[in-house]
Amino acid sequence: MSFTKVTEQDSNHNDLEKKSVKELVEAMHEEDNNALNAIQKVLPEITNLIEDIAPKMKSGGRLFYIGAGTSGAKGEIHRVDPTAAGGKGIEGTEFASYRRQL
Repeated sequence: MSFTKVTEQDSNHNDLEKKSVKELVEAMHEEDNNALNAIQKVLPEITNLIEDIAPKMKSGGRLFYIGAGTSGAKGEIHRVDPTAAGGKGIEGTEFASYRRQL
């Protein structure tokens, strides 16, 4: 019986268990730089998006976070009233631990 991967892609970093610590650290650094370089290419679009969203948020608009991973956790953090816990933001609330983990 053959098996076709439908949710996974080939990795740029196969056989991680065979790599030295130095090679692993260099690979992680390379991937971090790849993400930063990708963001650098779309900074004007990100800037435009923020400039479009900010006035709408100030006038009562809402922002929806979609995701169950980090984006979901950030959504939980940002939904807490910034005046919660006596003006200390999320500190002292059940969501404070999320912020420390991000």
